Amino acid sequence: MSEDVVRRQKWLAALGGAAVLAVVAAIVLWFQWDAGRIRRTPLPPGASESLRDGFRPNALTSASCRSCHEEVFALWEQSHHAKANRLLSPKKDRPAFIPAHTLLSAGLETRMFWKSDQATIETPLADGVVHTFHPDMVLAHTPMQQFLVPFGDGRWQVTEWAWDPARADWFNVYGSEGRHPREWGSWAGRGMNWNSNCAACHMTGFEKGYAISTDSYASRWDEMGVSCLQCHEAAAGEEHLRNPKAPLARRDWDNQQDNCAACHSRREEMYPGFVPGSRYDDHYRLALPVRQGLYYPDGQVLDEDFEYGSFLMSKMGGRAGVTCLDCHNAHSGANKLPVASNTNCLFCHAAPGQRGAPVLEETAHGHHAAGSTGNKCIECHMTWTTYMQRDPRRDHGFIVPDPLLTKELGIPNACNKCHADKSVDWAIEWTDRWYGDKMNRPERERTRALARAYAGESGKELTAELLRLAEREDIAMWRAALLNLASRRVDLPDVRDALTRALKDPSPIVRAASVDGLAPLPAAARTEIAALLDDPVRLVRLRAAWARRDMLPTGGNATQELIRSLEFNADQPSGAASMGQWYFAQRDLKQAEAWYRKAIAWDRFSPPLFADLALMQNASQQSARAVQTLDEGLASSPSNAELLGMKALLLAELGDFTGAETAFQKTLAVDANQPRTWYNLGLLYAQKERLADAIEALKKAEEFDKESADYPYARATIHLRMGDKAAAQEAARKALEISPEFAPAGTLLKSMGTLP
Repeated sequence: MSEDVVRRQKWLAALGGAAVLAVVAAIVLWFQWDAGRIRRTPLPPGASESLRDGFRPNALTSASCRSCHEEVFALWEQSHHAKANRLLSPKKDRPAFIPAHTLLSAGLETRMFWKSDQATIETPLADGVVHTFHPDMVLAHTPMQQFLVPFGDGRWQVTEWAWDPARADWFNVYGSEGRHPREWGSWAGRGMNWNSNCAACHMTGFEKGYAISTDSYASRWDEMGVSCLQCHEAAAGEEHLRNPKAPLARRDWDNQQDNCAACHSRREEMYPGFVPGSRYDDHYRLALPVRQGLYYPDGQVLDEDFEYGSFLMSKMGGRAGVTCLDCHNAHSGANKLPVASNTNCLFCHAAPGQRGAPVLEETAHGHHAAGSTGNKCIECHMTWTTYMQRDPRRDHGFIVPDPLLTKELGIPNACNKCHADKSVDWAIEWTDRWYGDKMNRPERERTRALARAYAGESGKELTAELLRLAEREDIAMWRAALLNLASRRVDLPDVRDALTRALKDPSPIVRAASVDGLAPLPAAARTEIAALLDDPVRLVRLRAAWARRDMLPTGGNATQELIRSLEFNADQPSGAASMGQWYFAQRDLKQAEAWYRKAIAWDRFSPPLFADLALMQNASQQSARAVQTLDEGLASSPSNAELLGMKALLLAELGDFTGAETAFQKTLAVDANQPRTWYNLGLLYAQKERLADAIEALKKAEEFDKESADYPYARATIHLRMGDKAAAQEAARKALEISPEFAPAGTLLKSMGTLP
């Protein structure tokens, strides 16, 4: 027996019985407090060094909370949050790999099997070689589980093959075709990197730890899954354990909803360090419904939009002040009240009504029998959309079904989703019969305007409509979207005035959208943005700094904040491209090109990366290099109209008219509805003295864009060169009808003696 042990025994024997009990009690109390700090789950066989190093030493965990909060702990323990990320377990995960499975995707075979007490994956990568991997973590619980594969340099990649525990089968989250290993979004690409894209919402206390210099990660976390301290203030955690009366979380409803929104939203993480109590708009930039393919024009989810954006666009979330925790239990995630019986909804919508909600009687309002599917609020106003092949999620926009918009614009409606055997006209007939003029809501106008904008229309009439709708819109997210779409015509005085006024909007989302709308203007016209460099909300400050990146003072607060944001996102192609744009604004073309080359190496199938780099090279008097860059992009995307059109313009600028004509023709073969391309082709024909061809090309430009005076004016000049004075006068007058202030047309008519 060691001398130390003998000394300890003598010391304990010398104490009275009461003293011994006190010491034991103290040890027990210490162990209860410290138990959450100790990681007791054994690591899986062959666990990576990054996994061993990832757990932050002495971190508080959910175990620290259990003894005092048994009831809420039990609710949380069975939630999706608790099971959002875990270590691979032979007991739980072996059935997915036994027997061995051979899976086919993008024409390539992947084998999943269990060997030497390890999950094993054999699959080819972009190099064409079959590699062997051993996942050591599992992402999510139901309806699917994806496996996390260590990839070196601190990376984990998320398998595109997922296990469905209910059906006990494997499936590809991308569908039957899958993705090729060379794609950015393939499971081995940066689009499926766990550190950058998944971990912050599946872990507790996660820090990405990306190092630009080595392109590697040293990620750290407190606990796997979304546990207590991901939603409660960790800074107060230890004090709360010692003194349970010490406050743990801010009792601020907006901030509590921001905790939910941080993960349940389609957004860009623009700044690190979000903790409970932080403001969403200080760390995230919410995706607005401003482009085709993200949301439907009425706000229904289309792409994987999650819940928060839809909720903010709804009357409840965007106007009435309803929050996530009004309907959901914070610890289980389940609905507070049953939805099958409409109780959750009727909490506000039954007499006498809450928060100004209209009082509704289920059967009279829904016109479906009590207890039927059509009588359930969520089936009409929160329809399902299935993502990743097996994951159905309900829309949180609380959309009013409108079959008329289905007929006009192809937008889905709940009536025909349920009654799939009935026609849209049948659904229109019944909604008109039941609701009459109530269906002719202001939302219809907004939807129709957005649909036109999504289709690429940007004429003055639509722009005026967007501004009118924005002026009367009381939901901030819709107001921001309408202003964003109107800003495509920032050349118009009315648009500039509206955006300038909106810089003082009470909503940071609207202020940020207005900054972005004014950003393309020349420096002298961007002076109003400078005041927002000191905005109280970081989203607005960062957008203002980005809009003025070519004139920010070196070392200033705005500059430092922007650089930190850029560096935080520099591990993805879009982030690397932003770094390139930053250096280009600083007139450092060498660094700008280096960052763009990095982005291209990470995502060779993204035409905008090649287009941006070519624009930078051309602006730096390197037109020949710009053409080479465009050819590189066309090697990967040979039918991209943007790259083809840019190449045509550059070749014309370099004097290669034959090459330019070929590129213009290829552009129009891909997409003939490009008025500017027809216009440029017409000018090229005119330069080559092919005047009749020039006239035809310019007429095409006028056909596709009836609001530009440039096209009829150009045609007028060519008619005049051909000696057709009457046709020249007609075309010049047409230009003035479109734009009475278009001076060149007036000058041309004067030269022909038509105007005094």
